[in-house]
Amino acid sequence: MPLKPMFSRAPLTRQPLAPLAPEGIRLTGIAGETLERLCSLALQAPMSAALADGALTCAYLCENAALAEKTEQWVQERLQTQGQDGSLPLRPVEGIRIMLAAARIFAHRGDKALLMPMMRYCAHLRERWEELRLDGDVMGQAADLMELLVFLYNATGKKALLHLMELTRRDAMDWSGLMSTFALSRPTGKLMDRDEMEAGRKAEGNDPSGFYTRQYLATFGPALAQGIRLPMLMGLYSGSSRDLEAGYAGYEKIMRFHGSALGVFTSDLHLAGGSPSAAVSAWSAGETARSLARVWQVTEKTGAAEALARLVENALPAFLPEGRLLPFLRVNSLSVNAGVADCYAPGEALRTAEESLGALLSGAAEIARTAVCATSTGISVGLYLPGRYVLRLGGEKTALTVSAEDQRLTLTVSMKKPAEAELRLRIPSWTKDPMVQVNGEGGYAPEAGKVFALRRTFQEGDVITLLLPCDARLEEGYHQSISVLRGDTLMALPVEGENWRRALCGAADTEEGTVAEVMDAPEWKTRVYVPADPPIAPPAEGAVEKMTMLPFARVACRIAAFPKGKEA
Repeated sequence: MPLKPMFSRAPLTRQPLAPLAPEGIRLTGIAGETLERLCSLALQAPMSAALADGALTCAYLCENAALAEKTEQWVQERLQTQGQDGSLPLRPVEGIRIMLAAARIFAHRGDKALLMPMMRYCAHLRERWEELRLDGDVMGQAADLMELLVFLYNATGKKALLHLMELTRRDAMDWSGLMSTFALSRPTGKLMDRDEMEAGRKAEGNDPSGFYTRQYLATFGPALAQGIRLPMLMGLYSGSSRDLEAGYAGYEKIMRFHGSALGVFTSDLHLAGGSPSAAVSAWSAGETARSLARVWQVTEKTGAAEALARLVENALPAFLPEGRLLPFLRVNSLSVNAGVADCYAPGEALRTAEESLGALLSGAAEIARTAVCATSTGISVGLYLPGRYVLRLGGEKTALTVSAEDQRLTLTVSMKKPAEAELRLRIPSWTKDPMVQVNGEGGYAPEAGKVFALRRTFQEGDVITLLLPCDARLEEGYHQSISVLRGDTLMALPVEGENWRRALCGAADTEEGTVAEVMDAPEWKTRVYVPADPPIAPPAEGAVEKMTMLPFARVACRIAAFPKGKEA
């Protein structure tokens, strides 16, 4: 029997939002399609420690019995190789991931026998700590280790796990400090030559206290994305406001210098600046999704949930076109998968593909579990992903069905007995004059960008309607470039021939859809199949032309970050 969602056991800081068990969630729409595509890819791929945890969660979310059986069997085979001292014949970073997958099976089945190998492995890590703390792969990216320790402590209450948390906080890279003071404003290539960094890291033996190793981790996109998550987990242990505030503060600062209109920073494995011609890494995007989900669960920062909504609407499905996985994605691209080869260092391709799939599996799964959360007083809805969510409302088993139709969201309640509870609804910052109605009567006018709390006695058949009016809007980005968004959806201009050399003068919603007003910008240059950075205030020629835009995820060759025309 699946375990109930857990709040933090004392002395851990109480987490206000508890994600739902995968078995109680059934998604439809774009998010549901993304999960199905990821399950299909995971079923075809050789199983590994990088995939196991995310593959299991996605399998449970989609009721994919074949993937669940394949992954569970693989994890059990790895557990059978555990030595008497608790060790596994694997690198520690892989062993931790396998134990996270075992924790997922334990939460799904409630099989207490799985606690023994997990606890023995933690004891082994404690015995070998003097070696482990010099391992940059673990200490530099310690979020997975803290996830395991927090989960096991909530399940067992064993104080030895708190001691391991203290050791991790002491010896892991200080991501709280880095996120609080993040000042890496330039792409990695302009900070340090890659060969110099790799040679220095090798000479240091990947010691996380070494200069080059720290420089590598502070600019390596997936590690930086995990670094957003680790302070949240540290904060649950320490109760430190510095830790609890650092994750989202760091995300905002990273996005300031390296952000894209997709809601994730540009990182062709290492920081790449904010150029829409630079690549967004699927590996980094998946880790960012996991981190933002944890930020929302721990702090209820509405900006984190809004960034997640943009990710799941645009980036995640765009990484998975027609049953394939693109490890890198550009906001502006003239060719499918253009220029991917220049994102790798020698020998990186296979590992990056595997890690990218694993990160997307985990990120998409955590988004699904975070959309609707349990609270101590009721339910919190942070993401309006269409589907059905089962949890308890005022002690009563309740099904909440979410459906969406353009600017109208509908939440339908199904329960046997009435119950008094609080329903918390995140109101997006982009909406104008939002309204909340209950059973079609009256109406509340919540504030955009805030959480609206509705407290009442809920009963069978209650329908809560959110009216979230929105228009096409312009958002400024890198080098004064501008993008068009409608709600959470990034809009893009499909590329046909040379029609991409356009400056954007404005955008509006019409009966045909979102229409861009553009002029020719002949001075916009190209780099083979990738447009160069949008020029600042380029000379524009010809008459203003109206062109229909499409959602970013539906267009493989597109322009979504334009130079600004003088009318814009």
